Amino acid sequence: MGSSSRFADAWGRSRPNPAVEAELREKKKATRKEVKEALREMSAERRAEDGAAIASRLLATLPCFRVGASDDEREDKRFALYVPCEKLMEVDATPIIDAALRLPYSRVYVPVVDGAANAEDDTPPRMRFLRVTDRAKDLVAKELFKGVEILEPTETTADGAPREDVMHDDDEDVPLDYIVVPGMAFTPNGDRLGRGGGFYDAFLTAYDRRCKEKQWTTPTLIGLSFTEQILLQGTLPVGARDVGMDVIFTPNSTATCTSKGIRLVTSFKDPE
Repeated sequence: MGSSSRFADAWGRSRPNPAVEAELREKKKATRKEVKEALREMSAERRAEDGAAIASRLLATLPCFRVGASDDEREDKRFALYVPCEKLMEVDATPIIDAALRLPYSRVYVPVVDGAANAEDDTPPRMRFLRVTDRAKDLVAKELFKGVEILEPTETTADGAPREDVMHDDDEDVPLDYIVVPGMAFTPNGDRLGRGGGFYDAFLTAYDRRCKEKQWTTPTLIGLSFTEQILLQGTLPVGARDVGMDVIFTPNSTATCTSKGIRLVTSFKDPE
């Protein structure tokens, strides 16, 4: 099954049975609590070690980062990547951001959270991805909610120009190659449970729609997960708006979830 089949695009459609939705919300809430407790039991040192192993696994797998990669494989790649939040106990994606920024002619976009969903008019949550060129200089702290700060790109560059938005619409825009996504829990077949805001599901659905309009190849959706966040297949409560992954990297394994994920991983060859 290709990655495009993972998008139901349920935003704006008639709502499901309220009782079914309420039951799903309760199941998600219970699962998030369970996984959060498991993450809290991990030491900071263990999270750092496992996070480094996950990043190394991804960097060894994606063609653009491999030792001996050709110019065609390395140049002009487009990434949407998240900036990890220590308080949320997310997998550290900064080694991937830094490696992507070092690639020739690459473009790297990271998220800005704008607003929550509006249940009354079915408006989806709003999150934009803006281009950064220097992780140390382009990001500023913002309070996501009480006691939790995240790093987001400034709205303008050092010279005052608006930052490029990945959804900008001009004749020169090109599609993303990879979108790297955090999550609260995953399954080996690609199901993903977020933290409840719906920001990634809404953005991924909107970007998939944009790819269809532009007749672009959809990007590979990549999940980063600690082992403690991987649940048995079929046990994760997900609904029509929950977008699945093509491939998931953990410290010790790589789960290929779609034909796109399989192609990515099976193209890997150990350097001689």
